[in-house]
Amino acid sequence: MMNVGEDGYVNACHSIVGAAKKIADAIRENPALSNDLEVIGRPLVSVVAFSSKTLDIYDIADAMSAKGWHLNSLQTPPAIHVAVTLPIVKVWEKLIADLEAVVEGEKEKRGQGGGGKGRQGEEPG
Repeated sequence: MMNVGEDGYVNACHSIVGAAKKIADAIRENPALSNDLEVIGRPLVSVVAFSSKTLDIYDIADAMSAKGWHLNSLQTPPAIHVAVTLPIVKVWEKLIADLEAVVEGEKEKRGQGGGGKGRQGEEPG
Protein backbone atom coordinates (compact mmCIF):
# COMPACT_ATOMS: atom_id res chain seq x y z
CA MET A 1 0.00 0.00 0.00
CA MET A 2 3.01 2.25 0.44
CA ASN A 3 3.52 2.30 -3.34
CA VAL A 4 -0.05 2.84 -4.52
CA GLY A 5 -1.75 4.45 -1.53
CA GLU A 6 -5.27 3.90 -0.34
CA ASP A 7 -6.86 4.98 -3.64
CA GLY A 8 -4.62 2.60 -5.59
CA TYR A 9 -5.47 -0.23 -3.23
CA VAL A 10 -9.22 0.44 -3.49
CA ASN A 11 -8.99 0.67 -7.29
CA ALA A 12 -7.09 -2.64 -7.42
CA CYS A 13 -9.77 -4.27 -5.27
CA HIS A 14 -12.53 -2.99 -7.53
CA SER A 15 -10.67 -4.27 -10.60
CA ILE A 16 -10.13 -7.72 -9.08
CA VAL A 17 -13.73 -8.11 -7.88
CA GLY A 18 -15.00 -6.84 -11.24
CA ALA A 19 -12.88 -9.32 -13.19
CA ALA A 20 -13.98 -12.19 -10.93
CA LYS A 21 -17.60 -11.25 -11.60
CA LYS A 22 -16.95 -11.16 -15.37
CA ILE A 23 -15.34 -14.61 -15.24
CA ALA A 24 -18.22 -16.08 -13.22
CA ASP A 25 -20.79 -14.44 -15.52
CA ALA A 26 -19.00 -15.77 -18.61
CA ILE A 27 -19.07 -19.32 -17.24
CA ARG A 28 -22.76 -18.98 -16.32
CA GLU A 29 -23.97 -17.18 -19.45
CA ASN A 30 -21.72 -18.18 -22.37
CA PRO A 31 -23.34 -21.19 -24.08
CA ALA A 32 -19.89 -22.53 -25.02
CA LEU A 33 -19.22 -22.87 -21.27
CA SER A 34 -22.56 -22.94 -19.45
CA ASN A 35 -23.67 -26.20 -21.07
CA ASP A 36 -20.72 -28.02 -19.52
CA LEU A 37 -19.49 -25.95 -16.57
CA GLU A 38 -21.16 -24.53 -13.49
CA VAL A 39 -19.96 -21.96 -11.01
CA ILE A 40 -19.92 -23.22 -7.44
CA GLY A 41 -21.58 -20.91 -4.97
CA ARG A 42 -21.80 -17.17 -5.36
CA PRO A 43 -18.30 -15.73 -5.70
CA LEU A 44 -18.28 -12.37 -3.95
CA VAL A 45 -14.62 -11.37 -3.99
CA SER A 46 -11.68 -12.80 -5.93
CA VAL A 47 -12.01 -16.58 -6.25
CA VAL A 48 -14.22 -18.31 -8.81
CA ALA A 49 -14.66 -22.07 -8.45
CA PHE A 50 -16.38 -24.18 -11.05
CA SER A 51 -17.10 -27.82 -11.80
CA SER A 52 -18.28 -29.67 -14.86
CA LYS A 53 -21.64 -31.27 -15.42
CA THR A 54 -20.47 -33.29 -18.43
CA LEU A 55 -16.66 -33.48 -18.60
CA ASP A 56 -13.75 -34.50 -16.40
CA ILE A 57 -12.86 -31.26 -14.63
CA TYR A 58 -9.33 -32.50 -13.99
CA ASP A 59 -8.76 -32.96 -17.72
CA ILE A 60 -9.90 -29.36 -18.13
CA ALA A 61 -7.46 -28.27 -15.42
CA ASP A 62 -4.61 -30.16 -17.10
CA ALA A 63 -5.40 -28.62 -20.48
CA MET A 64 -5.55 -25.13 -18.97
CA SER A 65 -2.17 -25.78 -17.32
CA ALA A 66 -0.78 -26.73 -20.73
CA LYS A 67 -1.92 -23.30 -21.93
CA GLY A 68 -0.02 -21.64 -19.08
CA TRP A 69 -2.84 -20.99 -16.60
CA HIS A 70 -2.26 -21.82 -12.96
CA LEU A 71 -5.67 -22.94 -11.71
CA ASN A 72 -6.12 -24.92 -8.53
CA SER A 73 -7.80 -28.32 -8.50
CA LEU A 74 -10.33 -29.03 -5.76
CA GLN A 75 -12.10 -32.17 -4.60
CA THR A 76 -15.45 -32.99 -3.04
CA PRO A 77 -16.87 -31.88 -5.36
CA PRO A 78 -14.30 -32.17 -8.14
CA ALA A 79 -13.70 -28.62 -9.31
CA ILE A 80 -11.08 -26.02 -10.15
CA HIS A 81 -10.77 -22.42 -9.12
CA VAL A 82 -9.10 -19.30 -10.37
CA ALA A 83 -7.79 -16.77 -7.86
CA VAL A 84 -8.19 -13.42 -9.58
CA THR A 85 -5.22 -11.11 -9.10
CA LEU A 86 -4.15 -7.92 -10.87
CA PRO A 87 -2.32 -9.85 -13.62
CA ILE A 88 -5.52 -11.87 -14.27
CA VAL A 89 -7.56 -8.64 -14.46
CA LYS A 90 -5.62 -7.70 -17.59
CA VAL A 91 -6.15 -11.04 -19.33
CA TRP A 92 -9.45 -12.43 -18.05
CA GLU A 93 -10.88 -12.48 -21.59
CA LYS A 94 -7.96 -14.66 -22.74
CA LEU A 95 -8.62 -16.99 -19.81
CA ILE A 96 -12.24 -17.36 -20.95
CA ALA A 97 -11.21 -17.86 -24.59
CA ASP A 98 -8.74 -20.56 -23.56
CA LEU A 99 -11.36 -22.17 -21.33
CA GLU A 100 -13.79 -22.25 -24.27
CA ALA A 101 -11.15 -23.90 -26.46
CA VAL A 102 -10.31 -26.45 -23.76
CA VAL A 103 -13.96 -27.34 -23.16
CA GLU A 104 -14.49 -27.76 -26.90
CA GLY A 105 -11.40 -29.96 -27.13
CA GLU A 106 -12.55 -32.11 -24.23
CA LYS A 107 -15.98 -32.49 -25.81
CA GLU A 108 -14.34 -33.62 -29.06
CA LYS A 109 -12.25 -36.18 -27.14
CA ARG A 110 -15.36 -37.48 -25.42
CA GLY A 111 -17.09 -37.85 -28.76
CA GLN A 112 -14.15 -39.98 -29.91
CA GLY A 113 -14.53 -42.28 -26.92
CA GLY A 114 -11.87 -40.64 -24.75
CA GLY A 115 -12.16 -38.20 -21.88
CA GLY A 116 -15.42 -38.52 -20.06
CA LYS A 117 -15.72 -38.50 -16.30
CA GLY A 118 -13.39 -41.44 -15.65
CA ARG A 119 -11.32 -39.80 -12.91
CA GLN A 120 -14.44 -38.61 -11.17
CA GLY A 121 -15.68 -42.14 -10.65
CA GLU A 122 -18.00 -42.56 -13.61
CA GLU A 123 -17.51 -44.67 -16.67
CA PRO A 124 -16.54 -42.75 -19.84
CA GLY A 125 -19.44 -42.57 -22.09
